[in-house]
Amino acid sequence: MNSTDDAFDEATSNSSLLTCSFNQDGGCLAIGTTTGFSVHNLHPQYAVSVKRELSGGIGLVEMLFRCNLMVLVGGGPSPHAPPHRVLIHDDHQGRAIGDLSFRQVVLSVKLRKDAIAVALRDRVYVYHLSDLSLRDKIYTADNPHGLLCLSTQIQDMVLACPSVTTGHVRVELYGLRKTVVRCVLPCVYAKPLYSTVVLIRLSRIVTRSARKLASRTGADCRRCQISNSVRKRHCH
Repeated sequence: MNSTDDAFDEATSNSSLLTCSFNQDGGCLAIGTTTGFSVHNLHPQYAVSVKRELSGGIGLVEMLFRCNLMVLVGGGPSPHAPPHRVLIHDDHQGRAIGDLSFRQVVLSVKLRKDAIAVALRDRVYVYHLSDLSLRDKIYTADNPHGLLCLSTQIQDMVLACPSVTTGHVRVELYGLRKTVVRCVLPCVYAKPLYSTVVLIRLSRIVTRSARKLASRTGADCRRCQISNSVRKRHCH
């Protein structure tokens, strides 16, 4: 362990971990604690690239690839900002350059180069990242885990979140024929979703139910069709 790691460990000895997330290419890990946040480079070699002490805790932190913009949401016993606010943080300037406020606690935030999506308990908001103007509002079933996925590796934006029907996934194809195409992909169970992931090339949606029954559902997102192969297993 080098001197940088020793200094980081000493500075964070009084902090408690609140959240962590990878950036879009998996090369960085962002960590939110009760005293601020940090960014760790994982590739090509490990290094602490950013460490910021704030006035309180960070319950959600999301990076935008490796650029200076990131999203912060307060959390913990003494949050840096109210948990119903999303702060657009510019690390070059060392301050928030924009914010979004809601009447509910923010459960999840996803970023791409042209959009920011925010999941609340019963709805999802989508904004243009350039000026934070509202692009879409999507109602969902009860979503206590803030399930939300946003494509980042393709030009046309694809968003997946719970539908208003329990156990169903809603997919938004924003680039298809320059209009929004809405479709619902039914899962193999009628229980609430526990997790959902849109794989990087958008050829598969992976979901998991609250009954700990893992199901891998093949879905053609562009045609809104379920494939015939579904694998189920009990999680231990």
